[in-house]
Amino acid sequence: MYEYYCEQDNELLHIKEDQLLRKKLFWEIEFESDGIFRQRSNIPVKFFENEKDYRWSLSGNFINICSLVPDHKEVFQFALVKDQMRLLQKTRSGSIVFFGFFKKQPF
Repeated sequence: MYEYYCEQDNELLHIKEDQLLRKKLFWEIEFESDGIFRQRSNIPVKFFENEKDYRWSLSGNFINICSLVPDHKEVFQFALVKDQMRLLQKTRSGSIVFFGFFKKQPF
């Protein structure tokens, strides 16, 4: 991840790449072809706590990420643009929970 937005206390925060690098913040994600999703993160926006492996599936332009804990699912709208993936998650009222920009890393 090289940039993200989130809302905290009704204020939209924009965290840029230089801020992430300076504070050593990251969110690394991996989607495997067998439906396994893995993450490593230290950003203050948390989706799953204390877990590392999940299942993922697509539904239109939405990614469903399911925890192994029953009934815990996160849904993100996504867009792929060149070597960039954008993930967006909003509340029911339309506030941005997370809007992040990721670069594809070589294997």
